[in-house]
Amino acid sequence: MLNDIGSFAAVWLICWVVLGLLFAAFYNFLRPVLMRLHPRNGSALLLIYLACPLALSLMVALVMFMPEAEAVLVGNHCHEDCLSHAPLLDSTLLASFGIVCLLTVIGALALRSTKTLMRSLQLHKQFEILAKSHAGYCLMKTDTPMVFTLGWLNPVVYVSDALLRHCSEKDLAVILSHENAHKTRLDNLRLLAAHAFSAGLPYEIVRKMSKDLAMLTEQACDFKAAEQYGYLEVAEVLLKIKRILLRYNQPVPIGAQGFAESQVEDRVKALLEANKKVALNQWQIAGFFAFTVFCVLMLVDPMHHAAEWLFGLTG
Repeated sequence: MLNDIGSFAAVWLICWVVLGLLFAAFYNFLRPVLMRLHPRNGSALLLIYLACPLALSLMVALVMFMPEAEAVLVGNHCHEDCLSHAPLLDSTLLASFGIVCLLTVIGALALRSTKTLMRSLQLHKQFEILAKSHAGYCLMKTDTPMVFTLGWLNPVVYVSDALLRHCSEKDLAVILSHENAHKTRLDNLRLLAAHAFSAGLPYEIVRKMSKDLAMLTEQACDFKAAEQYGYLEVAEVLLKIKRILLRYNQPVPIGAQGFAESQVEDRVKALLEANKKVALNQWQIAGFFAFTVFCVLMLVDPMHHAAEWLFGLTG
């Protein structure tokens, strides 16, 4: 039993590393396609893409240890007999080491996510004390212009009175429309999940993918506001608020989504070229995911043999 669990843990980790490297290598080819999509679609697909190495490696490992599925996807080959079989470690010590490695990785991911979550919760409590509730947002009395959405499952929009002094009613309406889109989409939770999913990918590609996801997320909310107020109007408000914030250079809290803190030039360009964006329907996104799953399932056979080869070296 211990050897089975340890072998499963080792296979999962091996598949995770392999798929992480494959998805990282393929991202530079996929990126131009994502950037041509409507940001609502692009951000959703990129989040799915980030989750794929972790989720699909678990799926592949489960398939390898399910005789019925393994018999379909892995070609017949014999060791002592020709029955379907999972790749197993012969050494109890190595099996135990595999379990420890997997638990360490999962524990590290959980710890990193929990620390980020706790910092955000602490900030949320502090801002709740400082802010007063208004219609659709909480007003903070500060000398620094600020606007952001904070919170994971129940996000709250915070606006400082210093910012309101620079804004017209129309500006505020555009800002709140953008921030309410963050609330509806649960973008803080999405980005936290992406942070956890990306753990198995190389650092440089993670940095690029995280930056792209943040930009597509902001663009999706810009486009949502533009549906109500117009693309040019949202672009003008973005530039106006960015100029105001540059005078103070005050970063938004950790785990929060600010209105005009990042990649404003790219966001304005996207708004002005909105008619060039390609919108996908749910069936097309589902088809993309199904195709990805199919391609990964085709890797089960070579991964099975690779795992047996690696385990054989330890025998």
